[in-house]
Amino acid sequence: MEIKNELDAARRDDGRILYFGYGANMPLDSMADRCPGAIPVDQATLEDYDLVFKLYADVIPSLGHRVEGAVYALTDAHVARLDRFEGYPSLYGRKAVTVTLRCGEHVQAMVYFMIQGRAGRPFAVYRDCLIEGCRDWGIEESYQQDIIRKAGDVVPSIVTYR
Repeated sequence: MEIKNELDAARRDDGRILYFGYGANMPLDSMADRCPGAIPVDQATLEDYDLVFKLYADVIPSLGHRVEGAVYALTDAHVARLDRFEGYPSLYGRKAVTVTLRCGEHVQAMVYFMIQGRAGRPFAVYRDCLIEGCRDWGIEESYQQDIIRKAGDVVPSIVTYR
């Protein structure tokens, strides 16, 4: 099969696309609401990238760093929904990356990365959404503390984030 784009690179034999979520799409409840029928696969690690905040989460290449997240198996319709949610292709782009599942298996997955971000602290509710995702997937407490440190002094909010 000829690989034409990041979706083809991340497509499994059953037609579903493996997706690595590291931000608002990591929590199980959020993904169930956003993409009903998406299949949670496993917790995963993206090596040689770092999690940064540009108001929202982003991943940037950074040797020796890692980003923890979750892999979901999506349909093309799910990807279309996430594209709208993520502001693809103007705010976020997509690319294929290799992630390592908890079991040690390396897989190709599609990930969103920020094309245009602005400096800014995330809202508290957004940061807490990432922490919720970490807890859902059993990601170590030290990584959760790293998210809190990177988010810095968050902006208080009175709305919920889903």
